[in-house]
Amino acid sequence: MIRFSVMTSFGWWDDGILGPRELLARLAAHGAGGVEVCADDFLGDPALARQHHAWLGETGLQLVAVDVLANLVHRGARARQAAVDALRRGLDVCVEQGAPVAHCVGSRLADGVTPADGRKMIADLLAEQYDPYTSRHGVTLAIENYGLEPELVCRRADCLEVLQRAGNRLRFVFDTGNFLAVGERAEDNLEACLEWIVMCHVKDWTAASRPPTSEAPAFFEASRLGEGVIDNPRVAAMLVERGFNGWVSLESCRHAGETVDQTLARELALLRRWFAV
Repeated sequence: MIRFSVMTSFGWWDDGILGPRELLARLAAHGAGGVEVCADDFLGDPALARQHHAWLGETGLQLVAVDVLANLVHRGARARQAAVDALRRGLDVCVEQGAPVAHCVGSRLADGVTPADGRKMIADLLAEQYDPYTSRHGVTLAIENYGLEPELVCRRADCLEVLQRAGNRLRFVFDTGNFLAVGERAEDNLEACLEWIVMCHVKDWTAASRPPTSEAPAFFEASRLGEGVIDNPRVAAMLVERGFNGWVSLESCRHAGETVDQTLARELALLRRWFAV
């Protein structure tokens, strides 16, 4: 069964909300079944870390994933250990909070490291955590087609390279928009990625407000869901046709001219329509 969660990272929904407890109540009221939270939110707020589970219980929401931000590209033993430490801090949050999926993103290229070598580092460091976290605690580690460093792990071929190098130790968070950063589209890449997908992120973007150059990738701005350039209805239909059974996270924010409640109501309703739920 396809179910819907909402990403709460980076304060996207804070406008007009009194705090995380109220936000969870609003999400549940609009029909969300789960929530995806950034590990840094827990690490930076001990009260949130202590009380979040109880607040979930009040609403019936599930914590479906934690966003683990760690740069796994490194040069030298000291930098490698720092990368492992940052990763494991986030994975420990997954264990403590009972999150089934660690959405592991945030890697950036370092001076003197090629994209190909960077992908090997990401695959190897994540695969090393399989025994202590996946086998022991049931936390599935997943990468994403990550648009903020498009030359590293964003293209379909590059994502598959990391997944295949790690063997059966990693899964994939399929983002419907980020492929645009490298001139690809989700509907063209879904079939090749399908066997790896553990959950999906759905967003919408305007056309590129800054075209790609030799120095920088294209930059896209968030739009109201259903009004941008991402063919989410088609991707949703393809996922349903192929029997996808998992969580779909809304990656959005309150849009201009709307309240948080209006945006949530409209965009969660769109997800239900597109996925025929």
